[in-house]
Order: sequence, then C-alpha cells, then structure tokens
Amino acid sequence: MLSGDTIYAPNLIKQAKGVDLLVHCVAIGSRRLEQAAPELMQRRYSHLASPEVAGRILTEARPKQAVLSHISLMSGPKIPRPSTEELKSRVEALYDGPFVIGEDLMSFVITSHGVTAEPYSATRRQQEPE
Repeated sequence: MLSGDTIYAPNLIKQAKGVDLLVHCVAIGSRRLEQAAPELMQRRYSHLASPEVAGRILTEARPKQAVLSHISLMSGPKIPRPSTEELKSRVEALYDGPFVIGEDLMSFVITSHGVTAEPYSATRRQQEPE
C-alpha cells in the first residue's frame, strides 16, 4: 500500500492494517531545528508525517514490512539536516516492527514467505522478468 503524502488518519490505519508492504512518507527536522523553528516544523508536520507520527501509524497498522519514502530532511540556517540514523531511532522509539529507510530505485519482492527489500542494481534492472 502506498500512503502518499499524508499524516495520521483513521482511514489510513483501517486500509493499511496488516498489509504486506506499507510505503509511507516522512518528514524530519532535527530536534535542534524543531526547537529553533517550531512554526516552520509544525507547518511541515501538518502535511507530512513526523517520525513520531510515522511510528504511531506503523504501530497501529502493523504492516508485515514498511518502507519510509519521500523523506523530507529539513534543515535551517546553521542547522544541518538530521541523519537517517536519527530518523530510524525516532521511529524505533514507537515502532518495534520491520521497516527500512527507502532509497532511490529500491525495489521489493513480495512472496508468500514475506517481503524482501532489494537495493537498486543497474544489472538487475536490465534483466528480463522470469
């Protein structure tokens, strides 16, 4: 399921419950940026899920696998972007299930045995489907 650019919504949870793969967007500003520019961050978090909202969504939906995608890494004057490690730790503080940080051209294979994330491979992209 692809949630698109969204925040917490009861209908999202209803539709995403137990799906094989949930692709969800997320925005993150460092804690420092959130303190320095709370109005800016609140505007951003009103349209894209913060790590904490993403963690809540994943906790309630319990997908078999999740991927955080369309990641908006916010920065400000003299405040660098947060790391993907910060994003991961903030989501993990609320969600104990499987998820990955999406990368450009990453793909996923869904089988009866589960979901496997596969990093981009130029060689694999040129292979014909089996």
